[in-house]
Amino acid sequence: MSKKERLIFLDIDGPMIPSGCYVAYGYEASYNRKYSPICVAIINRLCHETKAKIVFNSTHNMSGYDLIDDSVREGLKFGHMYKEGSFTSYPRVENRKDAINLWLKKHDYNDSNCLWCAFDDVDFQHSNLILIDFDVGITLKHYHKAVKILQKGNPITILG
Repeated sequence: MSKKERLIFLDIDGPMIPSGCYVAYGYEASYNRKYSPICVAIINRLCHETKAKIVFNSTHNMSGYDLIDDSVREGLKFGHMYKEGSFTSYPRVENRKDAINLWLKKHDYNDSNCLWCAFDDVDFQHSNLILIDFDVGITLKHYHKAVKILQKGNPITILG
Protein backbone atom coordinates (compact mmCIF):
# COMPACT_ATOMS: atom_id res chain seq x y z
CA MET A 1 0.00 0.00 0.00
CA SER A 2 1.34 3.41 -0.94
CA LYS A 3 1.63 6.15 1.66
CA LYS A 4 -1.56 8.16 2.00
CA GLU A 5 -1.83 11.85 2.80
CA ARG A 6 -3.71 12.46 6.04
CA LEU A 7 -5.82 15.58 6.36
CA ILE A 8 -7.91 17.27 9.04
CA PHE A 9 -10.59 19.65 7.78
CA LEU A 10 -11.00 22.01 10.71
CA ASP A 11 -13.85 24.33 11.57
CA ILE A 12 -13.07 27.04 14.12
CA ASP A 13 -16.22 28.17 15.99
CA GLY A 14 -17.37 25.24 18.10
CA PRO A 15 -14.48 22.81 17.58
CA MET A 16 -11.64 25.23 18.50
CA ILE A 17 -13.69 28.00 20.14
CA PRO A 18 -16.36 26.27 22.23
CA SER A 19 -18.93 28.37 24.05
CA GLY A 20 -16.85 28.44 27.24
CA CYS A 21 -14.33 30.64 25.45
CA TYR A 22 -17.05 33.31 25.29
CA VAL A 23 -17.19 33.23 29.09
CA ALA A 24 -13.42 33.54 29.34
CA TYR A 25 -12.88 36.09 26.54
CA GLY A 26 -16.30 37.68 25.97
CA TYR A 27 -18.00 37.94 22.62
CA GLU A 28 -14.66 38.82 21.06
CA ALA A 29 -13.61 35.14 21.38
CA SER A 30 -14.56 34.39 17.78
CA TYR A 31 -13.47 37.72 16.28
CA ASN A 32 -10.05 37.53 17.95
CA ARG A 33 -9.83 33.73 17.52
CA LYS A 34 -9.17 32.83 21.14
CA TYR A 35 -8.93 29.02 21.02
CA SER A 36 -9.41 26.59 23.86
CA PRO A 37 -5.93 25.40 24.90
CA ILE A 38 -7.31 21.86 25.33
CA CYS A 39 -8.59 21.81 21.75
CA VAL A 40 -5.24 23.14 20.52
CA ALA A 41 -3.34 20.45 22.43
CA ILE A 42 -5.57 17.69 21.03
CA ILE A 43 -5.19 18.88 17.41
CA ASN A 44 -1.42 19.28 17.78
CA ARG A 45 -1.13 15.79 19.25
CA LEU A 46 -3.36 14.32 16.54
CA CYS A 47 -1.28 15.94 13.79
CA HIS A 48 1.95 14.78 15.41
CA GLU A 49 0.78 11.20 15.93
CA THR A 50 -0.90 10.69 12.55
CA LYS A 51 1.22 13.07 10.43
CA ALA A 52 -2.03 14.75 9.37
CA LYS A 53 -2.11 18.29 8.01
CA ILE A 54 -4.75 20.92 8.77
CA VAL A 55 -6.97 22.44 6.09
CA PHE A 56 -9.37 25.08 7.41
CA ASN A 57 -13.05 24.63 6.51
CA SER A 58 -14.65 27.54 8.32
CA THR A 59 -16.30 30.91 7.90
CA HIS A 60 -12.98 32.19 9.28
CA ASN A 61 -11.47 31.27 5.89
CA MET A 62 -12.60 34.71 4.70
CA SER A 63 -9.82 36.25 6.83
CA GLY A 64 -7.19 34.42 4.78
CA TYR A 65 -3.69 34.14 6.14
CA ASP A 66 -4.63 36.02 9.31
CA LEU A 67 -6.35 32.76 10.27
CA ILE A 68 -3.03 30.91 10.01
CA ASP A 69 -1.19 33.63 11.96
CA ASP A 70 -3.87 33.68 14.66
CA SER A 71 -3.94 29.86 14.83
CA VAL A 72 -0.16 29.79 15.34
CA ARG A 73 -0.47 32.55 17.96
CA GLU A 74 -3.04 30.37 19.76
CA GLY A 75 -0.68 27.38 19.72
CA LEU A 76 -1.35 25.33 16.58
CA LYS A 77 1.99 24.40 15.07
CA PHE A 78 2.68 26.00 11.69
CA GLY A 79 4.21 22.72 10.48
CA HIS A 80 0.83 21.05 10.97
CA MET A 81 -0.81 23.26 8.34
CA TYR A 82 -1.17 21.99 4.79
CA LYS A 83 1.66 23.48 2.74
CA GLU A 84 -0.43 25.24 0.11
CA GLY A 85 -4.13 25.75 -0.19
CA SER A 86 -4.71 25.62 3.56
CA PHE A 87 -8.32 26.71 3.07
CA THR A 88 -11.35 25.18 1.42
CA SER A 89 -13.66 27.45 -0.55
CA TYR A 90 -16.15 27.56 2.33
CA PRO A 91 -18.13 29.81 2.85
CA ARG A 92 -18.04 30.82 -0.84
CA VAL A 93 -19.33 27.29 -1.47
CA GLU A 94 -22.56 26.99 0.51
CA ASN A 95 -22.11 23.42 1.80
CA ARG A 96 -19.12 22.39 3.93
CA LYS A 97 -19.06 18.86 2.50
CA ASP A 98 -19.03 20.29 -1.04
CA ALA A 99 -16.16 22.59 -0.06
CA ILE A 100 -14.15 19.58 1.17
CA ASN A 101 -14.91 17.57 -1.98
CA LEU A 102 -13.87 20.47 -4.23
CA TRP A 103 -10.63 20.93 -2.26
CA LEU A 104 -9.81 17.21 -2.48
CA LYS A 105 -10.49 17.18 -6.23
CA LYS A 106 -8.43 20.35 -6.81
CA HIS A 107 -5.46 18.74 -5.02
CA ASP A 108 -5.89 15.36 -6.79
CA TYR A 109 -6.81 13.43 -3.65
CA ASN A 110 -9.14 10.44 -3.60
CA ASP A 111 -9.75 7.33 -1.49
CA SER A 112 -6.60 5.64 -2.79
CA ASN A 113 -4.16 8.40 -1.79
CA CYS A 114 -5.82 10.26 1.09
CA LEU A 115 -7.35 9.65 4.51
CA TRP A 116 -9.24 12.55 6.04
CA CYS A 117 -11.55 13.57 8.83
CA ALA A 118 -13.44 16.78 9.56
CA PHE A 119 -14.08 18.42 12.90
CA ASP A 120 -17.22 20.50 12.62
CA ASP A 121 -20.25 21.51 14.67
CA VAL A 122 -22.42 21.49 11.52
CA ASP A 123 -23.70 18.03 10.62
CA PHE A 124 -23.07 17.53 6.90
CA GLN A 125 -23.73 13.78 6.89
CA HIS A 126 -20.44 12.10 6.02
CA SER A 127 -18.74 9.12 7.65
CA ASN A 128 -15.51 11.14 8.06
CA LEU A 129 -17.26 13.92 9.96
CA ILE A 130 -16.55 14.08 13.67
CA LEU A 131 -19.49 16.11 14.92
CA ILE A 132 -18.50 18.51 17.69
CA ASP A 133 -20.82 19.97 20.32
CA PHE A 134 -20.46 23.77 20.14
CA ASP A 135 -20.58 23.96 23.93
CA VAL A 136 -17.80 21.41 24.45
CA GLY A 137 -15.27 21.69 21.61
CA ILE A 138 -12.85 18.95 20.59
CA THR A 139 -12.33 16.31 23.28
CA LEU A 140 -10.28 13.18 23.80
CA LYS A 141 -13.26 11.13 22.58
CA HIS A 142 -13.08 13.03 19.27
CA TYR A 143 -9.31 12.47 19.12
CA HIS A 144 -9.87 8.69 19.30
CA LYS A 145 -12.47 8.80 16.52
CA ALA A 146 -10.06 10.77 14.34
CA VAL A 147 -7.23 8.32 14.97
CA LYS A 148 -9.45 5.45 13.80
CA ILE A 149 -10.29 7.30 10.60
CA LEU A 150 -6.74 8.47 9.92
CA GLN A 151 -4.86 5.27 10.76
CA LYS A 152 -6.90 2.76 8.70
CA GLY A 153 -4.97 -0.25 9.93
CA ASN A 154 -1.61 1.49 10.28
CA PRO A 155 -0.65 1.33 13.96
CA ILE A 156 0.23 4.58 15.67
CA THR A 157 0.51 5.72 19.27
CA ILE A 158 -2.91 6.46 20.69
CA LEU A 159 -3.23 9.08 23.40
CA GLY A 160 -4.65 8.02 26.80
